Amino acid sequence: MGDEPQRTADFAKDLAYEDLLRQLNDAWAELELGPSPTHPERPMLFIVGAPRSGTTLGYQLLASSRRFGFPSNIVARFHRNPALGLSVQALLEPLLPAPVQTWQSRAGWTQGWREPHEFTYFWNRHLCFGDHHQPSTESLSSLDPAPLRSELAAMEQAAGSALLFKNLVLDFAVPHLARVLPSARFLWVRRDPFDVSSSILRLRQEFHGDVRAWTSVRPRDFRAWSSLEPEDQVAHQLASIDAALESARGGLETSRWLTVDYRELCASPADFVQRACGLAGLESAECELAFEAFTPTSAPRQGASAARLVRALAERGLC
Repeated sequence: MGDEPQRTADFAKDLAYEDLLRQLNDAWAELELGPSPTHPERPMLFIVGAPRSGTTLGYQLLASSRRFGFPSNIVARFHRNPALGLSVQALLEPLLPAPVQTWQSRAGWTQGWREPHEFTYFWNRHLCFGDHHQPSTESLSSLDPAPLRSELAAMEQAAGSALLFKNLVLDFAVPHLARVLPSARFLWVRRDPFDVSSSILRLRQEFHGDVRAWTSVRPRDFRAWSSLEPEDQVAHQLASIDAALESARGGLETSRWLTVDYRELCASPADFVQRACGLAGLESAECELAFEAFTPTSAPRQGASAARLVRALAERGLC
């Protein structure tokens, strides 16, 4: 997307693999296994929030509950025909090793074949992202929602359950998704702004090898902040996401929104899953797994960078 900064070797794309993926998706994009409805019929759940706020852990917990259909690491390879991907996964599942849940991820990336995937190629295709992730209301309104609805309806039919998604590039598109997908529900995972911002700064170095390189969700005006200190950039990134989600929440019925604190999620994962299932309209939230509590992490607040970060967040009313 756009001119994203170069990635470090650990996160670099394999260009030959990407080309094979493109060719295969071009070939099976129009393949249909049978008729499907044009609109999703069940509630679908979107996890939203700032990068490094616990959204991936929440995604893994809900995916492991077996109550939702979602784009796994296998299904995501079929990003132009995800319903086919779900069917292929069902065909292959008896031949694949049993999933092992480690609750680990790197920059939102998971490892196991059945672990949840962010599905970025799918969302980039259906939404008008350029070099940032904050399209205007006018540009979103000009999109034809029929292809998105029909693909999600086909996924829902193939999964036979409510759908679950998490990709933070959708943070700024929540009002649009709520409008074109009346069954959509939104789960906002929130974490202490200092811990979030500190983790984003570390991710910049890990992902791009440069603490000044913008990582993850980019607001419309991110270029205007390129010459400022990294702490100011990250504070602006977080403030932009926070404001967008607060605005989106204010425009929706309370039955379509749930906010959960990261520490609450860690302290009681089973309660988190139960509440999320309730948001999605699932009568029973019983899970196949017994969840143990996680230990939340906190960033050290000593040093010059921490002091600059506290100042930058305070200037934006975030701490």
